[in-house]
Amino acid sequence: MTAVQASIDLLPDSLGSLRGSLTTLASSANGDINTFRTMVEHWYDDHMSRVSGWYKRHVAWITLIVGAVLVLLLNINTITIGRALYSNSVVGNAVSAVAVNGTACPASQNQGSSQGSSQGSSQGSSQGKAGTTQQDCLARLEGQLASAAQAGLPIGWGPAPACVKPVSCNLLERLGIINPKGGSVWQFLLVLLGFLLTIMALIPGARFWFGLLSRLGSLRSSGPPPAPAAGSAD
Repeated sequence: MTAVQASIDLLPDSLGSLRGSLTTLASSANGDINTFRTMVEHWYDDHMSRVSGWYKRHVAWITLIVGAVLVLLLNINTITIGRALYSNSVVGNAVSAVAVNGTACPASQNQGSSQGSSQGSSQGSSQGKAGTTQQDCLARLEGQLASAAQAGLPIGWGPAPACVKPVSCNLLERLGIINPKGGSVWQFLLVLLGFLLTIMALIPGARFWFGLLSRLGSLRSSGPPPAPAAGSAD
């Protein structure tokens, strides 16, 4: 503990807060190095919990703001997309075909530890191949998203179907925010609700949704389909 206290006293003035906290812990340890070590562990864990909470709160707000900007710029509306997939079987089948052939880009993994120059060079080449593979995978994903949009998935700002013909429409009507045929208030509320649903879906994060979809897929594929009830109509 004498050596510990001497090391604490050698901390620079720029770390005065840390030096004060460690000095208090060392005084409370009453000369017991094990007690001091345990107190430092608890003190560190407590501060890291608060830092983690602060970080998560700020990252959540940043993610929400950036996601809201992207949702509005790209016109990703949950209700509009769901309505198109439900009402238009051609669009639904085309988007399903693109989704089935979807690519999940693997994360780069740094397996093993390099010892010596030969192992270091081989590890560097493997990392280069992993980076190339990820770039190719992201390029394929971009192509698949473009294919989904070409299939009719309503993503991006474009002329509304009601304004495709030579009809006089204002800006909001051309963007599909209000309906030129009437019911503009209801149409505006649906568009606003769709944007809010998309933005709120960003809060749990991609890992949550991918995990949920994986579990739903496993439940759907497990076991034989239930037999139809006797005497049921076709």
